[in-house]
Amino acid sequence: MKLIVSVMPRSLEEAQELDATRYEDADIIEWRADFLTKDAILQVAPAIFEKFAGRELVFTLRTRAEEEKSNFPQKSMFKSSRKLLSSISRIM
Repeated sequence: MKLIVSVMPRSLEEAQELDATRYEDADIIEWRADFLTKDAILQVAPAIFEKFAGRELVFTLRTRAEEEKSNFPQKSMFKSSRKLLSSISRIM
């Protein structure tokens, strides 16, 4: 069994303020990015990767149907996700 803990920064500043030591007991860190715009995700990604370097990360985007405050409509979710993951993988 794995312990997965979510982080949901809503800005670059919030990502930089995360205290990684609070997540030491977690096996996997879930980065929920659904509250960020596409551009903000690309800005925040390097901070998340630096903050949790060497840790296993799961990147999650929820659609508006799943989360009322999400920035991602269900209709374009998969297309948007693939583009974002491609961009994020270049940052890593």
